[in-house]
Amino acid sequence: MKNHSGTMTKSDALYQQALGALRTGRLPEGIQLLMEALKENPSSGAIHNDLGTAYWQSGEPAKAELHYSAAVRHAPKNPYALNAFGTFLMEQDRLDEAETLLKRAYKLKPDHFEIPNNFGLLRHRQGRFEEAQELYFQAIKLNPKWANPYTNLAGLMRDTDKPEPAYEFFKKSVGLNPNNPIAWRGLGQAAFYLKHEEEGIAAFRQSLRLDPKSERTWAFLLNSYEKLNRMDEAEKVFFEAKKLFGSTPPIALFEAKMLRRQKKYDEAIAVMQSFIAAVKDLDTDREKNVSFYHEFWFELGMLYDRVNDVDKAFECLTAANDASRQTRQYLEIDNRAVSSEIDIIKREFAIGYQAKTASVPLDEKVSRMVFLVGFPRSGTTLLDQILSSHPDVTVAEETPATSKMSHYLLHRHGKAELTQMKPGYIAGLEDINEQELKDMRAIYFAEVGEGALQGRGKVFVDKLPLNLLHALLVRRVFPDAQFILALRHPCDSVLSNFMQRFDFNVAMVRMAEINDAAKFYDECFSLWDLMVKEIAIKAHEIHYEDVVADFKPTVEGMLNFLGLEWTDAVMNYDETARNKKTRINTPSYHQVTEKIYTRASGRWLRYKKHLKDILPILKPYAIKYGYDEADFSDD
Repeated sequence: MKNHSGTMTKSDALYQQALGALRTGRLPEGIQLLMEALKENPSSGAIHNDLGTAYWQSGEPAKAELHYSAAVRHAPKNPYALNAFGTFLMEQDRLDEAETLLKRAYKLKPDHFEIPNNFGLLRHRQGRFEEAQELYFQAIKLNPKWANPYTNLAGLMRDTDKPEPAYEFFKKSVGLNPNNPIAWRGLGQAAFYLKHEEEGIAAFRQSLRLDPKSERTWAFLLNSYEKLNRMDEAEKVFFEAKKLFGSTPPIALFEAKMLRRQKKYDEAIAVMQSFIAAVKDLDTDREKNVSFYHEFWFELGMLYDRVNDVDKAFECLTAANDASRQTRQYLEIDNRAVSSEIDIIKREFAIGYQAKTASVPLDEKVSRMVFLVGFPRSGTTLLDQILSSHPDVTVAEETPATSKMSHYLLHRHGKAELTQMKPGYIAGLEDINEQELKDMRAIYFAEVGEGALQGRGKVFVDKLPLNLLHALLVRRVFPDAQFILALRHPCDSVLSNFMQRFDFNVAMVRMAEINDAAKFYDECFSLWDLMVKEIAIKAHEIHYEDVVADFKPTVEGMLNFLGLEWTDAVMNYDETARNKKTRINTPSYHQVTEKIYTRASGRWLRYKKHLKDILPILKPYAIKYGYDEADFSDD
């Protein structure tokens, strides 16, 4: 400030010098000059505010809070001071205190782009996503060339399961500010999720060029190579990361994954054991820590399983699933949605559904249709790779094409009672006209892409296990469709799901609690059995245990059902998996790159004492599908 004569005060001169030092990154010098200026003008809110920011940047949050608090006390109507202190408190996870200050800042100055952006961040962390989105867009409108709200908006899209817009907003952010390592890391995550794997890896590497000490980004890069089964590159990155960070929990986790692939289970366990106490002490209120926490326990559980320490394995897997049920991704999903859908389908049967077939012939360019279905973790990924190795087969993996047809039906014919079902369609199946059949086929093939159009005589396989629930719809739209039903001992299948770390959706949330997974199995197969009984489904049952124990006759029987000749190429399914240009997007991504193994057959028997509550649910299905009833005895 200037005195009454208009000359610059000593405090003002020191303050200007301090700002110059801070702008050029000379934090200690800037802090010293601000403290000298403060002696001359102890009631200056601006000096206190800048001291708060300088101390925060220097890693001294207690001193930062002291000065931010003083800034607000001396200038209670200064929106910039309120914004700065509120943002600081938000980063300390003191969200209620931050809300009071950021609300006041926003009320005083809603037209300054930084304030709605920071208020949006607060709403984002509070789970008030619609408000957060509006505030981010307001910040963008006020300053469309500022990258920060694009980064935050991209993060919001990612957190609300909108990967495509997340990817686009991250691209916009790095275009405006190519020096933000966090935005590059976010772009890498989004690109990799959308199967733009090379772009994702390039983005992670650019993030590391800007911030080579980000252990989190190293972890993303390592996991990307591992998921792509590019282990030589993963190993090189691992040694670079270990040289930088030494042995830390994330580094140890990845080292254990590599050792597990090399079947060095005891070494892997030893690597992880030294970090058990540190992982148990993690603050799991933070989403990023919860994610690491349950990944750590899943991996350790699988390692204990490999060395047959069943009790420790089950303890770790239970801890992992308990943590996964605390994540925002889990809590925001209605885990009864699929149950409601199944109940509605059964009710439609009960009132006399007429199993019509399509009246419009398929376009002759369309491949013969086969649907590979089953309960998750029943060997569908292994069968996918076996079939993909046959020269006359094309497999589309995990596309929501059938669900999109059901959404179309719900929109066209859904009754009021069904409008909450996601998806829902049964009420409309009897009322479909010829044009709607054509529309649904167009929707289906648009989703699966050109892979279905392989010419006459070729076989197109749609691999999505829980299309098991949609056999009725499939048969209505594609009357000549064949089904391959992948079967595995129900207890092994349910246990295997409990032992996997999934990205949750309305189905996979059911796997995070083993009793619920067993109930879900019962719901799925009771519906399948009802459909098979009531309508003509062309289905071939294939048991996972037979595939791994007696490969050639079992697989040959499946090929005969599909009208295909045996070829030795299917024996090289592991090579097919390794040579895939994109990752295998299931928990089996690393297993199907191995030759046939039998360790997962009958695994449930080792865990029998931990499964006693679910055995009565699963026993009828095990007997129905040919498994030994004696295994359920108490002996």
